[in-house]
Amino acid sequence: MAVEFRGFEARLARERTWHESQRMEEKKDGAVIIHLKVTGIEEVKRWILSSGKDAKVLEPLWLAEEMEKELGEAAMRYKSFENVH
Repeated sequence: MAVEFRGFEARLARERTWHESQRMEEKKDGAVIIHLKVTGIEEVKRWILSSGKDAKVLEPLWLAEEMEKELGEAAMRYKSFENVH
């Protein structure tokens, strides 16, 4: 698994070990890519979601698609405010 972090979340990623398999890749633009080998995915998904717009799953593709679906559903919940006011 590979997750890219930007902004404030990149700084946090640099300061913490998320998993014993973690390998960190620094990018020239200040972003950080964290590479992990994990068996359980739910905790990782919560971690990624908690990072908001500053996190992006790069691999595996199925996880990136799953995150896109979950974030799309969350965005739809906020769109409902357009009809309330």
